[in-house]
Order: sequence, then C-alpha cells, then structure tokens
Amino acid sequence: MKNSEKITQRFIKKDIKLSIDFSEYINTHQDIFKDIPKNPCIIITDVNDKDFNEEKLKLSKEIKNKKSCFIAEKAGGKWALSPAT
Repeated sequence: MKNSEKITQRFIKKDIKLSIDFSEYINTHQDIFKDIPKNPCIIITDVNDKDFNEEKLKLSKEIKNKKSCFIAEKAGGKWALSPAT
C-alpha cells in the first residue's frame, strides 16, 4: 500500500469517527444550533490535527461559497461551532 493511500484511509477513518461523535453529541445538546441558520454546512475538524483540518477546509471550499458554513471543533468533551471563514 502506498503512503498516499494510507493517508487517505486515515483521513476517511478519522472523518467518520469525528462525524459519529459529533452526531451523538448533538443528539443530547441540540441547543448548539440555537444561533445557527437553518441547513448549515458543518465542517468537522480536530483541534489536534492541523493537516487534517487543512484538508477538510480545502475539500469544503466550494461548498463554503454557496451556503453558510460552520466549523465544528471538539475540545475536551464538548463541541463548539464557529463561522467558517
């Protein structure tokens, strides 16, 4: 397996894990969306992985131009949403 394939698999696994974690969090903390417009784009990032975050932001660049996007970032056991710039 090539190194680039390992990175892709790692990225996908991490993205799925964070997506599941975020989904579980919002099921019990729905107030997180109180100040967010309806049907936002949510970009899930990892506070401890700069490379992962850069790739996520690159992948979401086209979407960010079309609708309101927010970055979801986990710190400790809590998630926070902030506008994507």
